[in-house]
Amino acid sequence: MDNYFGAFGQYISMFGHLKNWFGQFSRIFGQISKMFGQLSKNFGQNHENFGHLTKCWSEEGQKNEQYR
Repeated sequence: MDNYFGAFGQYISMFGHLKNWFGQFSRIFGQISKMFGQLSKNFGQNHENFGHLTKCWSEEGQKNEQYR
């Protein structure tokens, strides 16, 4: 009977370690997803800037065509 409780105690401590590990993992995962959110936000802004640039370039191109 004592052996049974010893194994059960080990199982509980192992579960505690797992829970702690999962907690750290989820915290790291949260930081990663926050980082990805920041990246995608920056990417969206860059995409808008790029769209603005291409619009300016196409307008400049049309002006140059008119001068020719």
